[in-house]
Amino acid sequence: MAWSGNEGYAFYPYIEVTPDSNEFYRLSAVVNVVDAEAKTVTGTRTAEPISDEDAWAIVRAMRNAELTATDWTQLPDSPLTPEKKAEWAVYRQSLRDVTTQENPREIVWSDPVA
Repeated sequence: MAWSGNEGYAFYPYIEVTPDSNEFYRLSAVVNVVDAEAKTVTGTRTAEPISDEDAWAIVRAMRNAELTATDWTQLPDSPLTPEKKAEWAVYRQSLRDVTTQENPREIVWSDPVA
């Protein structure tokens, strides 16, 4: 449940429908009906799955963000032990390998090093 409102109106509840978390969707239509007298809004949202090409672009962006966030682990002046550095190198290779999986909607992500 989320809350929304407009100036001069009381806040009113509306329900946000979110597609399954393992799917990638693009919002294609939103239809809202405002009842000014009752100060309510009802409506529908329509979402359609995105193409595999667009889903892979999202996966690559997520992967690249994680690689960027862990770059420091491979720097020569990193405070990590050689063993931890090697563990991070294995994790980072698993990130690079996500694009070898078959379905961008069912990616199995490796756990980062603890």
